[in-house]
Amino acid sequence: MSMRLRRTVAATVAVAVMAIAGAAAPVMAVSAKVKKACAGDYKRLCPSYKVGSPALRACMEAKQAEITSKCVDALIASGEVNRSSRR
Repeated sequence: MSMRLRRTVAATVAVAVMAIAGAAAPVMAVSAKVKKACAGDYKRLCPSYKVGSPALRACMEAKQAEITSKCVDALIASGEVNRSSRR
């Protein structure tokens, strides 16, 4: 996966996490499937970061190689990430 695509996946996961946690800040709509598929990634990779924070986004970008295929596949299926993002 290219660096640009990894950053897109990481940023999209961060947005999904914000939606999962019900962040008050406006975020793009994320499907229930993406929320369910990516919740574990947040809990496993960056649980100590406040939802919606720049630190969370940085954490997800730093750990982008560890984002699960399940989460990436859900992001692809929802159109949040291009199919070329698949590992």
